Amino acid sequence: SERKYLNRLLENSNAAEKKEIKKLFGIITPIFTEQKETISLKINDEGINYLEYFSETENSNIEAKIYNISMLELQKLYNLTGDALFKRNVRIGIQNKKAGKELREEFKKYFLVGFYNSISSKDDQKQFKNEYQIQENTYTPSIFWYNHNGINIFVEEDDESYKMSDDAVIFNPQKVSVINGAQTLTNILLATEDLRNDLEDNELFDEQKIDEIIDKVLSEILVKTVFIKGSEYFSKPITWGLNNQIPIEKAEMLANNTEVSELNKILIKEQIGILKTGEMGEGFNTGLSPLQFVKLYLILKERPGTSKNFNKQKIDEEIKKSLIDFKKYDYMVRELSIVIDIDKWWFSSKISKKDTPFSKYGKNYFQSYVIHKLSN
Repeated sequence: SERKYLNRLLENSNAAEKKEIKKLFGIITPIFTEQKETISLKINDEGINYLEYFSETENSNIEAKIYNISMLELQKLYNLTGDALFKRNVRIGIQNKKAGKELREEFKKYFLVGFYNSISSKDDQKQFKNEYQIQENTYTPSIFWYNHNGINIFVEEDDESYKMSDDAVIFNPQKVSVINGAQTLTNILLATEDLRNDLEDNELFDEQKIDEIIDKVLSEILVKTVFIKGSEYFSKPITWGLNNQIPIEKAEMLANNTEVSELNKILIKEQIGILKTGEMGEGFNTGLSPLQFVKLYLILKERPGTSKNFNKQKIDEEIKKSLIDFKKYDYMVRELSIVIDIDKWWFSSKISKKDTPFSKYGKNYFQSYVIHKLSN
């Protein structure tokens, strides 16, 4: 209801008003007129697969149980508490707007598969698949469990209602906090909101049908949910440890794909290799990350400005283009070696020590200039 009200306000506001409204909604604390003392979240397969761990410390005990719980059930908890659910977390969702948007777009793909599967007409299915680029095997809702770390919920030591029944976990919603996984929970629900807006003019689905399919997908998305119960002083180091991991960027993961493997077979002629982070490549004099390689490829293509300000979201596309070019033009491997040599020379020379715009920004242009002269 709160989100719908926010969207209604934004629709009828100018840019300055929208900024103020978003600022206000960022700091408000909703007041819930009905507070439940307990909530019961249904566990998948009646909790047959749950895992338990118990630690005894000098001053207190701490215990944990891991269940598979659907996102539909977890949504019930969030609706009861709002952002107060994250009171012990180091952050509420992802503050970086770009990262949050990318995550929502990723989550939407699971729901789009659900919409695709609900269409009975083959022609309509084909059109929907092309329009929304459906990847039914990669983003089937049941795969979500494998692709995400899950959610950690800290239960306060004095919550006497906390227990597991035959097929549910019961606790006081006012005595728990999501200490890891806030971005998963908040952004998947924001993704459903985006989808409702995206599909409101689609003739295949009315509002009721959209709600039904979203709830069905939420019920099929299972999440590894860890309930940790213990003294309050445990929550801070746990949430810090869980949220202090170094994320793997998309650009780093590309070092494992097929195109990179084929490129390495070509680049080995000049002892150059595209390597994973931390990898020591045998037979290579020069190891490049996928991002470094793409930036050098753009210099070879005489696009030094694009190389300097490269948008990492387009790295897949450029890797594929580079493979086509390196297969087609044998001389490009030698040119790449020359560009790498210029790179090394530039930073070892007096040029890079000078505090001038040329020394800071000229290298890419100089490299492309040399390649241009060589090509002629």
